[in-house]
Amino acid sequence: MVRKFRLMNEKGEDFDFMDFENFAFLSSPTGLGYSSTATFYQVGDNYVVDNRKLNQSTIGGVLMFKTYDNFKKLIDFIEQSEKIRFYYSIPTKYGYEEFYKEVVIEEISKTQKTINGVLECNLTMKGKNKWLKEEIIITKERTNTKDSRWEFTWNPTLIEYNNNLIVYNNVSHSEAGFIIEIGGEVLNPSIIIEDKDGEELVNLKYKGKLNSEQKLTYSTIDTDLKYQLSTGDDIRNLFNELSLENANFKKLVKGVNKIKLHADTNLNKVVIKIYPEFKSV
Repeated sequence: MVRKFRLMNEKGEDFDFMDFENFAFLSSPTGLGYSSTATFYQVGDNYVVDNRKLNQSTIGGVLMFKTYDNFKKLIDFIEQSEKIRFYYSIPTKYGYEEFYKEVVIEEISKTQKTINGVLECNLTMKGKNKWLKEEIIITKERTNTKDSRWEFTWNPTLIEYNNNLIVYNNVSHSEAGFIIEIGGEVLNPSIIIEDKDGEELVNLKYKGKLNSEQKLTYSTIDTDLKYQLSTGDDIRNLFNELSLENANFKKLVKGVNKIKLHADTNLNKVVIKIYPEFKSV
């Protein structure tokens, strides 16, 4: 099993760095490790860490193209994209684990083809955040009035779950942003999240009824904070309905988090996306 690399834009379009025939092959990747900077102050003959921060990542490598058309295809992909993610899949004993980070592509050098007929170009990208991993929990349609079964799309790191409670263990290197989507028909849905000691992180209560076409979305992703009600393409911002007395837009803490979902009627359609962050993978 080998590592895998690809780009994806905001439209869900891929540029595969493992497909030499149709796209490109990334060779000799660099910048995938760990780098931080610390400042110190001196106490006698000893030094104490004053501040420590993660350095911005610079990811590079050699892109190998079979044709000049494939090179142009990558340039077109970049220029037609507003946001680009770099995906990095790592082989583990459980199969592949995929991580990603937002990147800005700074340079792709262009030379002549080698004697083997391969166009080799140096690639340089700047990372905009830590490595993220998307972990999704989806409810199946409720089959009766009392039972709701959760479907997990990854090897879960949670501790326990039942009808409307999920205990999620965040084993990443920092707090984890998340997105919760609740679909209708449902009356007065609420989201309460607590840490292992019962301290409240999130207390969100929507007063009203969602019809079958509506969706309530709550996101604590730094670059995409939202609390909104959508009906098809029509979106209504609900920021003004947030209580200033409650914690808003907090992330899941490291360790145990209790996610409690309630409503005055059945919760039939719920999607939870959790994005644990890693300084290196």
